[in-house]
Amino acid sequence: MDEIKELIQIARDDNQKVDVIEAIQYLANKNIEEALPALKDIFFHPLTNHDVRLESGRLIATTKSNPVYNLLISHLILRNFSDIIAIIYTLGEYRDNAVYDILIRDYLTFSFEAQLEVIDAISKIESIQSIEFFSQVYNGEILSPNLKHEQIQQLKERAGDALQNQVIDI
Repeated sequence: MDEIKELIQIARDDNQKVDVIEAIQYLANKNIEEALPALKDIFFHPLTNHDVRLESGRLIATTKSNPVYNLLISHLILRNFSDIIAIIYTLGEYRDNAVYDILIRDYLTFSFEAQLEVIDAISKIESIQSIEFFSQVYNGEILSPNLKHEQIQQLKERAGDALQNQVIDI
């Protein structure tokens, strides 16, 4: 138990992120259900390193934990968590169609980086509805007004790649 508390403490240290990621992967491989509370604590700790948080989120999503899923949705809707990209990423890892509508509804209100993550998350969900969304982003029908030309191009490229993958998979 003390080791898990220590792991949570060092999860914020950028210099130790590789060690922390390896440790949480080990815990998850050993017994994911027992590791879930620690993964949740690491994910939601405000000072956790972003990469560590993403790996914690990926592992959390493998459990399909409904309470954590609901907590992630709450943080997404309320925007009361500093690392919204990690929230979007983790929800994408759940691969649940229910989150699609929330991500689409809020897409234009997200930062550029979060919009890229929304495209990635929706591509993991693999919904038939996503084809229309990717097409609209690719064709410039859904654009945030404050983006630079390069950012718009990146979003279009990401949406085009996702669209191509969706069409191939279907």
